[in-house]
Amino acid sequence: MGQAPSSPADSSVRDTSLWLYSPEFLDCESIGFEDGDYDFTANLPDDCLAHAFQFLSAGDRKRCSLVCKRWLFVDGQNRHRLSLDARAEILPFLPCIFNRFDSVTKLALRCDRRSFSLSDEDLVVISIRCSNLIRVKLRGCREITDLGMESFARNCRNLRKLSCGSCNFGPKGLNAMLEHCKVLEELSVKRIRGIHELAEPIKLSSSSSLRTICLKELVNGQVFESLVATRTLKKLRIIRCLGDWDRVLEMNGDGNSSLTEIHLERLQVSDVGLSGISKCSNLETLHIVKTPECSNLGLASVVERCKFLRKLHIDGWRIKRIGDEGLMSVAKHCLNLQELVLIGVDATYMSLSAIASNCKKLERLALCGSGTIGDTEIGCIAEKCVALRKFCIKGCLISDVGVKALALGCPKLVKLKVKKCRLVTGEVREWLRERRMTLVVTMDDDETSGVGIVDGGDQRVLATVVEEDPLPVTDGDGGAGVASGGRIGLAILKTKLGLLAGRNLAMPRQANRLMIEKFKKESLVNDTPEQRLVRLTVEHPQYNVDFSFHSYSKDWFVSDVGMKMSNVMISNQMVALDCEMVLCEDGTEVSKVIRRVVILDEFVKPHKPVVDYRTTITGVTAEDVNKATLSVVDIQEKLRPFLSSGTILVGHSLDHDLEVLKIDHPIVIDTSLVFKYPNSTKRRRPSLNTLCMSVLGYEVQKPGVSHHCVHDAAAAMKLALAVIEKRVDTTITLTKEMVEAEKSRLFLHRIPHYLSSEELKKDLSLKFFPKKIAVDVKPAKTQGGYYCAIVIFGSSVEANQAFENINGYQETVLEELVKLLQSRDLRGENGNWKEFLHVYDKNAESPNDPSRRSHDDLVQFLTTFKKKEDLQVLKCHANHLLIEKLKQESQDEDTPEQRLVRLTVEHPNYALDYSFKPYSEDWFVSDVGMKMSKVMKSTNMVAVDCEMVLCEDGTEGLVRVGVVDRDLKVILDEFVKPDKHIVDYRTDITGITAEDIENATLSVADIQETLQPFLSTGTILVGHSLNRDLEVLKIDHPKVIDTALVYKYSNTRKLRRPSLNNLCKSILGYEVRKTGVPHDCVHDAETAMKLALAVVEKRVDTTIKPSKEMLEVEKAKLFLHKIPNNVPSEELYQVLSGKFTLDVKQAKTQGRYYCAFVVFDSSEDADQAFENVDGIQMTDSLGLPQKVVIVKLSSGSRASIYVRKMVQDE
Repeated sequence: MGQAPSSPADSSVRDTSLWLYSPEFLDCESIGFEDGDYDFTANLPDDCLAHAFQFLSAGDRKRCSLVCKRWLFVDGQNRHRLSLDARAEILPFLPCIFNRFDSVTKLALRCDRRSFSLSDEDLVVISIRCSNLIRVKLRGCREITDLGMESFARNCRNLRKLSCGSCNFGPKGLNAMLEHCKVLEELSVKRIRGIHELAEPIKLSSSSSLRTICLKELVNGQVFESLVATRTLKKLRIIRCLGDWDRVLEMNGDGNSSLTEIHLERLQVSDVGLSGISKCSNLETLHIVKTPECSNLGLASVVERCKFLRKLHIDGWRIKRIGDEGLMSVAKHCLNLQELVLIGVDATYMSLSAIASNCKKLERLALCGSGTIGDTEIGCIAEKCVALRKFCIKGCLISDVGVKALALGCPKLVKLKVKKCRLVTGEVREWLRERRMTLVVTMDDDETSGVGIVDGGDQRVLATVVEEDPLPVTDGDGGAGVASGGRIGLAILKTKLGLLAGRNLAMPRQANRLMIEKFKKESLVNDTPEQRLVRLTVEHPQYNVDFSFHSYSKDWFVSDVGMKMSNVMISNQMVALDCEMVLCEDGTEVSKVIRRVVILDEFVKPHKPVVDYRTTITGVTAEDVNKATLSVVDIQEKLRPFLSSGTILVGHSLDHDLEVLKIDHPIVIDTSLVFKYPNSTKRRRPSLNTLCMSVLGYEVQKPGVSHHCVHDAAAAMKLALAVIEKRVDTTITLTKEMVEAEKSRLFLHRIPHYLSSEELKKDLSLKFFPKKIAVDVKPAKTQGGYYCAIVIFGSSVEANQAFENINGYQETVLEELVKLLQSRDLRGENGNWKEFLHVYDKNAESPNDPSRRSHDDLVQFLTTFKKKEDLQVLKCHANHLLIEKLKQESQDEDTPEQRLVRLTVEHPNYALDYSFKPYSEDWFVSDVGMKMSKVMKSTNMVAVDCEMVLCEDGTEGLVRVGVVDRDLKVILDEFVKPDKHIVDYRTDITGITAEDIENATLSVADIQETLQPFLSTGTILVGHSLNRDLEVLKIDHPKVIDTALVYKYSNTRKLRRPSLNNLCKSILGYEVRKTGVPHDCVHDAETAMKLALAVVEKRVDTTIKPSKEMLEVEKAKLFLHKIPNNVPSEELYQVLSGKFTLDVKQAKTQGRYYCAFVVFDSSEDADQAFENVDGIQMTDSLGLPQKVVIVKLSSGSRASIYVRKMVQDE
């Protein structure tokens, strides 16, 4: 028998006051009674004594209850939670147990598997003695039957929570609980043997208040269908239960809109079930764990309608049916997402970038077991997830670069966990500790590293002050005790962990921030001209990004102006500052010279070895630095008097200078933030040279001449004084000469630190640019190992020509392809990437970083892959990158044909429709993505259309293909012989007969070979719902124009994608498909080409308005979808009544389904036929009425089919 306390507590935490009044500290004789004869708790009320017991652990409470009869009585009368060993032998002791504990409201009965448990009689005794129970947990009580549960329910009608596991009772017992316990809110059922395949359904009371249901490891959990569909349900968890759950979840979606949390784990549930979940519009939390039949389509249907989703957990179980397409839908629709966990999901840069950009409230993110997530993806998250607080990475291909990127980004990140990432080394831990001391880091080889405490609201660093000599409290033995609550001990622990090491920096820095925030809120009426410039700086959107130095290392100097009175903001004294920097071996930049006009002009000796003096830019040589004797600390000391008195620091891009000086000072004027161009959306911050030419009338930095920091500091001061004294406008006007000078420059950024400026200039001259160029290196913020530069040409023509010569896109494609091969561990003739470099270049310094290898190295590695399946993977990924490049490019220079391609690939359904994943050998993947991007400029077009039949395995087979060119000349019109047995020719739709197929000699491979010359040259494929044709042709080609995606109705809520026939009537003025006449793929291909040319040549608007005739035609149709492939089209006639024509559509099968249109003579006939359908009525994702009907096939099996109207009811 075990007993649980009402509230758990740690017995090691004791109240100091109890020790101070113990007998050892009192003189008993002085107050009138003998030593040991007085009970110090006698005057305490029972309620106080019971309250004290609640803070004891279970063991201590048991021992205290045995001290005296009063304590025993008080403990028993106030014990609300009780746990009993529910073996049969306990029966004789039940009366005395509940005589003592007569206030129990929470009871747990547990029995091990080897013992006989309580019986029905025992349970009835308990229910009579504890009629006020609100929570009951039964574990292993196998002797309890339905009768016992019914009697228990009659006696304990106030029960709110029931949890039962490994018991033998069944539905009758649970039905009794639901019938009699009207206030039952939470039900948890696990491994109940009485719920078997023949068990009766669980019935729900009309007055049920059920809020939470948890079903685990049940043979026939479907008996709970009525409970799952209750409208009061808030949380639903179904874990490892057998059977098909699609129907249950569909019913749940139809009748319940109050569900806020759903957890599905190891279930047989498909996209149909997820579609049912999508109707729970208030859903906030969704877990999809190891459900192999769920795909991107189902996830998209959920996120499109559940707009309040805050938590999403997906465990893909490495099935890879959920990937980029589903996550892109998450990014588009789940704008309130706060927590995202992806396990075994191959997310790529595209989807993670979209999530990071759109889900602005994302605070918690976990990425585990993904082979496609590397440093690039982590860098994207670090850059865009500004609200991220907790991040877990496990089993991903990231390195130290990715971890550093997180520290440099994600300003609110407080906890980082990195597990089983083999490329992450222990050295990054120390780097993180120096960079972000408040960041809690957990890695494989330690528990916590760099411990800190951050307030959840405003990120204020909390410092704990500990007295050096706290007053000791002694116990009875004269030893030192523990302080109340253990708080001083916690503070000492924090001190040992190094939290307070940066106390002298964190507190002034926080005070400085508060001072700036206070200054921003004050009225600007009383501002001095100097303060106005400070205000312009600190109110700039980039201020918090540029001037957040994370200054917690001991070599930083943080000015203490914020700790003083606010009158430091009144100071108008200004000091201009500029630095020259060199590149050190670890990629950081260290100041070489610090100068303020006349006040300070000194060389500084860096404390790290210099790898690049940047002499052409800085004018600094090794001899200058070798003569230097001052350090950064010395410069800080020289500047301290100015900073402490509230002097304003002036400079251009001043954050760069302060970072190398390791100075954090809040009162600054940054001329790059004060001044701005008239159209700030088109240009970045103005350069110092541009400002000097525009405001001061001279050029401070001439091409080919090294910088002079004294001149730069003086220029920054003059610019500030021009605004203060001459009231110069901070919005500058660009002259034609300045615009031409800007056009004659190119900006290079994210240059790796290991590439010196001299090597950079040499490499650029040899590869891309003419030899006469000036490279102006900018000491930008390193961002973990990068700098930037401006390349200055003689004219804008030379700059444009040089930009055209850059092969950057191709280099990016090659790097991404090598990274893809790395992530999938694919091996060529010379092994994987690392093994290849070991043979190809034994002196390779960075074998795992393709971005640091030459163009020849990447090409040489890719040419080692000869297998067709490997080449397909490479081509498919390259095509994907090509499409992403097209999306990112400007539309200004698009040809009319490219505009239609853009409209197609930017359509929300493009990713879903054209994700073929062609990795089987019989697929043909065009190689346009492997070539230069010039293929995107090709305007050649051919239109394609196919006719398909149904094969015996449920898939569709190609039987006829028609191809026409831009002039509507027929290029190809051939019959194709499928390689599988045909079960339905669909003759009334396709016009194809068995005789036509018998005479066919061509195969799908022959058609691919015929089309290959067009595809390899970047020809655009045109079609209507072209993805269906490409799927049966087994062709993956990125340049497509799909008229079903290009055109759209003006009212998309009433109608879906326009049909080819409706487009013809609306745009071309004739009907291409007449009722009852079979399709002709050549005519359909010609029509698709005409529709494309109507936009290209005649500039027809792609938004069409449906006419009354079109609406009437749509109303006279019904849509049958999700028809299993094993259902012949002839069987569909039994679904509907009346006179109609069946038009089967070879929809994308998704592995199991096809669809068909049912055409009636009038809308009234269609409405009547829909009303006569015997099925369950619901609405689809667009709100259109539909029904689910169960059809009995001639084979004896059953199938579910969806019947939907084409237009919303008036």
